[in-house]
Amino acid sequence: MNEERHTDEQEHEEGVPFYPYHVLREATIIYLTLALALVLLVFAPPEIRPPADPFETPEHIKPEWYFLSMYQFLKLFPAHVPVLSQIPGVRAIVGEGRAASIVIQGLVVLGIILLPFFDRSPERRPRRRPAIIILGVIAVCTVIGLSVWGYLA
Repeated sequence: MNEERHTDEQEHEEGVPFYPYHVLREATIIYLTLALALVLLVFAPPEIRPPADPFETPEHIKPEWYFLSMYQFLKLFPAHVPVLSQIPGVRAIVGEGRAASIVIQGLVVLGIILLPFFDRSPERRPRRRPAIIILGVIAVCTVIGLSVWGYLA
């Protein structure tokens, strides 16, 4: 009787082998999931729509609050500006229309990143640096204003 108890405890401690028991269970679940997906595809096929136009944003789409200012700035520029494409080199550097707004936003972010390297003033008190404080207040007010405008528009 001790021997039977010993083998039962050994089987309980060792558990069930991975192959073939667990592999068979996982394969069954995978095949059932694939069968369900196939049934859904046959009886409820997806709607085929026209391809997306990257230069035309539908009116009902709005981004999250933290992207509203950038989205509103993007909407300030027309989709295509034929005058810019006539100037040699401008189209290659800046892009045309809304691409120019993306380049401008990228340059602003680059300027913020490089600002500590250009501003080498030892003065750190805000009262003695009115130009930087005014620039920061203008930037914050611009972002808030564009965000509110984008939310209300």
